[in-house]
Amino acid sequence: MQTESLHYLEFSSQDIKASIQFFTQVFKWEFTLYGEAYAAFKQPQNPGLEGGFFQSSSTNTPATNTVLPVFYNKDLKTIQEKITQHNGIITKEIFEFPGGRRFHFKAPGDIEMAVWSE
Repeated sequence: MQTESLHYLEFSSQDIKASIQFFTQVFKWEFTLYGEAYAAFKQPQNPGLEGGFFQSSSTNTPATNTVLPVFYNKDLKTIQEKITQHNGIITKEIFEFPGGRRFHFKAPGDIEMAVWSE
């Protein structure tokens, strides 16, 4: 592991079981449960970044959190459809910004994230 590299992110989730199911089905994350209130994840496609979800009644949106996690995907339409098929909610439709396009979504557990592409 590289010194001073971002390695672990923790997110609040109002429903850990629903969050696990969503991120397993949509992004192929692998989870380890630590009781009812915490689940750690690994990303096989990005082994340098890991994280976890902790049970919380708070929301996880850009308005309540200073961080918006943004995924990269070459095919925005396909990943957007996959997200909605697995109970994700699109909160901002695809829009352009300097350097690309992106959309925002809310994952089960009330976690807001985004996906971008060129």
